[in-house]
Amino acid sequence: MVSGLVAAISGCSGGGPSTSTSARPGQFGSTYLVTVSRQTGGEVTSGDGRIACGTVGKTCGPAPYAWDEQAVLTATPDAGNMFATWAGDCIGRQQVNGVCILDTATYGADKFVAAVFGEAGRTQHVNFTDPALHGPAFLDWIAKKPDTFECTYCHGATYGGVGIAPSCTDCHARNGYPSWLANCNFCHLAPPQNGVHPAVSSDTTTCWGCHQGTVDESGNIIAGGNHMNGSIDATSGHAAGYNDPKIHGNDFLSAVSSNPATPYCTSCHGASYEVLIASGRSCNTCHAAPTTEGGGGWSGTDWKSNCTFCHGQRTPAYAAADLDLAAPPDAISQRLTGVEAPDRTGQHAIHLFNGGFVPAPRFQCSTCHPIPSTLAHVGAERRATVTIEAASAFPALGTAELARLPSPLGAYDPVAGTCTSYCHGVPNAGGVNTLMKWTNDYALATPILGCTDCHALPPPTGAIVVGNAYATAPTNTRYCGTTGCNNHEYHRRALQSNGYDSCANCHYGSAQGTYYAGLHVNGKPDMVYSPAGTGLKAFTATWDPVNRSCTASCHVNSGVGTVQRW
Repeated sequence: MVSGLVAAISGCSGGGPSTSTSARPGQFGSTYLVTVSRQTGGEVTSGDGRIACGTVGKTCGPAPYAWDEQAVLTATPDAGNMFATWAGDCIGRQQVNGVCILDTATYGADKFVAAVFGEAGRTQHVNFTDPALHGPAFLDWIAKKPDTFECTYCHGATYGGVGIAPSCTDCHARNGYPSWLANCNFCHLAPPQNGVHPAVSSDTTTCWGCHQGTVDESGNIIAGGNHMNGSIDATSGHAAGYNDPKIHGNDFLSAVSSNPATPYCTSCHGASYEVLIASGRSCNTCHAAPTTEGGGGWSGTDWKSNCTFCHGQRTPAYAAADLDLAAPPDAISQRLTGVEAPDRTGQHAIHLFNGGFVPAPRFQCSTCHPIPSTLAHVGAERRATVTIEAASAFPALGTAELARLPSPLGAYDPVAGTCTSYCHGVPNAGGVNTLMKWTNDYALATPILGCTDCHALPPPTGAIVVGNAYATAPTNTRYCGTTGCNNHEYHRRALQSNGYDSCANCHYGSAQGTYYAGLHVNGKPDMVYSPAGTGLKAFTATWDPVNRSCTASCHVNSGVGTVQRW
């Protein structure tokens, strides 16, 4: 029974009648035969020399092959012709590229094969509706490769179908691609997911950066351009030398200012600037690389959160406590051009580091600027936002004390370069230089302001609270003459006549000079009387800030211990 079954199977054939009636069939499990139908227009050959059949060759088989051996056939068209398709046992076996591989893995039987050749570009093909077959053939024709089907010859100039040739457009529309010729996702997705293309945005308007001959700036395919020309036409997206920070840095800031949420740079470089593009580097890795390797040397804090990356003193290992180092000199414009920018630098150092400006405390960046946490703070004019708020300027003040101050504390005019603020001109205090020029070129080693710049010496009234003036000219003429004077002037003259320092006796720690102890320009008037052992004549008094009254030993004319309201 077994031998009869084997004999029966060994006589089976897989394609058609053998062209050699005298040949013995292959033996099941041992050998199989390959026979090629001789056609004109080309040649079918095997690499082992057992088949050479066609216009010239007449060795068409049957050729014996071992049961576990492959028969690799190649169809080569004559000049002016092209290979169209395989027939017989080669159907479905790489029938487009002219190679057919036969074996017994699918089924064990003798093989019968035919190759179809015809006029180059215009011969017919089998019904290969599988996109894996006709897709590459279409792209080969678009790329003008030799021995490819001229698709428009049968399917029409617009692929609408002609005669028995179906409409490519209708077929693709039924499968969800009515505009298949203009849909980037039809062939390769947008962007291509081939493991080679950078992981960039799917917004096709960004394709123009690298494929300027293929799409326009709106992301539309350019008619007659490089699209579907058989090659990948791409540039780096930037001109030579673009890696110079002075060039790409300026463009980057423009991108951020025009669209802070998603700058156009992110379409290629990634939302976090992590995409590897140029020389295998991303923005992040390039900035972090050592300068000796062509990098930026910003190996410490991430450049996107390092304020000194764009302005101030370069500090790669940056921390939040280093915020002062981000202030000019070395503004953004100077970092990009190398040219000093006095209108940007101004008096930053004086305000931040007490650069000789003794009568004021050290202010924080937040005094005049909201502190950003992202790159989105970059503006079109590359100027920092100036908002002078009392709570930021004087963080030690309580709610009630802050309420007594103007809000905002002042304003900066970027055109005139001037600053008008409470700090430089207490309201109604009689200062002669309250409109300060930001670019004044003062020597930082010496004080730049005197008492009378911001307020008269002494102020023209009593203690001033915004909107309220408590002092009135006294009638006592002992120190002020018959015309009288305001309380500040009266007390100054009286104290100096009795051997006191005057200002520092009532405002110890505030008055400019030797006795300054950080209370000056702190957002509120401080009544601190000079103690003994300070080099000043001791002054004994008690100040009530609620009733604005003073109990002092010097009020002898009214009786010792008499309370006097300011």
